[in-house]
Amino acid sequence: MDVLHFSLFLVQVNRYIDVAGIMAGLYFFKRLPPMHRGLLYYLLLMFFVDRLSAYIVYFIPSNHIVLPIYALVEVLFFTWFYNYQLFEKPKVPLLLLGVSGAIYICWELVFDFMISVKSAEDFQPYCKVVDNFVIIVFALIYLHKKMSHYTDARWDNLWLNLSVLIFYTCTLIIFLPFNFLVNAASNVTFYFWMLNVILVIMFYGFAGLLIFKQGRAATAAARQFGAVADKKAGTIKRALNIISLRSNIIFKK
Repeated sequence: MDVLHFSLFLVQVNRYIDVAGIMAGLYFFKRLPPMHRGLLYYLLLMFFVDRLSAYIVYFIPSNHIVLPIYALVEVLFFTWFYNYQLFEKPKVPLLLLGVSGAIYICWELVFDFMISVKSAEDFQPYCKVVDNFVIIVFALIYLHKKMSHYTDARWDNLWLNLSVLIFYTCTLIIFLPFNFLVNAASNVTFYFWMLNVILVIMFYGFAGLLIFKQGRAATAAARQFGAVADKKAGTIKRALNIISLRSNIIFKK
């Protein structure tokens, strides 16, 4: 298997990992807490953006438009996710930061693809850099707030936040020289894109694993609770039968 076929294989693995996480989330949906449902929504959004990138070339000559759409979806999602799922209550500065990032990405989307359409050689977007920067700020603030009040119950939240921080920091470095990676003739750029796909696979896989573990744990707890409830109900029923039997004996006497 050469490098090109291996890269195509990684793209397929990325999609399978995403779909696997979605299937696990849908299967355990009723037993998932809000935070893990949020991860399911993220995987669903990324799936639809991925499908969009596959079909957009039929309508628009350049598929570069997918990048600002992808960045816009991410910054809006994580603005909601951090403020309404991870933090106890929304934080106005973070909401303003997220909205500001979304406005900039929308402006870049309109300017580069409607007002002043640029060729691939001149295309140098900063939408993904803004997107990653906003999410990194969210992750750092959450880490700062929670580390001083850490408890075992927040272990999954901490690991999730750290994975977000590491993933978006690494992809920020990759997307900074976007124009160079698109236009450079060197084969080295290919390995940057391959690294990005590997990072995405790891992040999607971790999100899917968290969903699966939470769903399985909630299902096991529900079954155990049901077994205990059935046992108690059986004990109560036997006690009532004994009382009823003894009452009949007394009345017969």
